[in-house]
Amino acid sequence: MDNVSIVSVYRNPVWERSEAVSFLREHNCKISLNYFKQAPKEDELIGILNQADGLITSSFPYSKRVLSNVGRLKIISRTGVGFDAIDVDAATQNGICVTTTPGANSDSVADHAIGLILSLARHIPSGDKDIRSG
Repeated sequence: MDNVSIVSVYRNPVWERSEAVSFLREHNCKISLNYFKQAPKEDELIGILNQADGLITSSFPYSKRVLSNVGRLKIISRTGVGFDAIDVDAATQNGICVTTTPGANSDSVADHAIGLILSLARHIPSGDKDIRSG
């Protein structure tokens, strides 16, 4: 049985019911959900990842020290774009494949941009400030 650790910025109930987690469970993978409000210490990450074959993560940093001390880890799947938080050279040296999800957030970014445009066009921030100040 393969062990997959999910390390995320905040508790997100979407993980528990996501297609990815369902798929992994159907294929007899043991899922470990690990939520942090801020970046965990390197020793915490090493402890979590020592038993993991795979990692699904957000934007936490994964240093050379961390990636050199997780013997079983084979893959890191970053839920977002960019490799800036992961020492890809160290991962490669330790036989760990690193993937991202390019384009995964493009709809959300577009939605947010439209929302901000409408907010400015309708003066929502200044109206909110006026209401809150009495």
